Amino acid sequence: MQGPGPESWHPRPQFLFAKGAGPLFDIGPYYLTTLVQLLGPIAAVQAAGHRARHERVIGTGPDAGTRFPVEVDTHVSVLTRFRSGVVGTSVYSFDSAVRRQRFEITGEHGVLRVPVSGFNEPPSMLRAIKPDTGKPKHGRTGRGLDQCPARGRTAGPWRGRPGDGPCDPGRSTAPGQRAAGLPRA
Repeated sequence: MQGPGPESWHPRPQFLFAKGAGPLFDIGPYYLTTLVQLLGPIAAVQAAGHRARHERVIGTGPDAGTRFPVEVDTHVSVLTRFRSGVVGTSVYSFDSAVRRQRFEITGEHGVLRVPVSGFNEPPSMLRAIKPDTGKPKHGRTGRGLDQCPARGRTAGPWRGRPGDGPCDPGRSTAPGQRAAGLPRA
């Protein structure tokens, strides 16, 4: 989760920058809960934080223009090791000029992109192009990956069978594997 910070749209954002708050404590629990649901229990965590500014300005509402102190790190990078051996990297930031609100799970066979609830981006799955042919079977993304078709729009012998086919994460992975080649927790 990255963005420019809630002081631009929240009429009283001070509590989000006070001790015990910040982006990690504001939104982190939702993301970490989802990661545990997807990848299993956490074995170890490391993190590093940074505070870009020591003061922010309220951008909207009755207190617009009011300056307030920033008491916490406003950019936190987290490295999470799951019991399964999977390693996850997360960024929680109120300091980014670009909004990024999604999960992207990368494995040796592809990428699963899952948008965060409330944002208008459909989930998508990208699959690695087979190294022996170099040819995609679906829409090429230009980065060594092809875009899997939307659910229910699979090709070949799976045509017309919603949820089946090589791009369906629940059915196309080998036993003991999760979507995009990630091991089951």
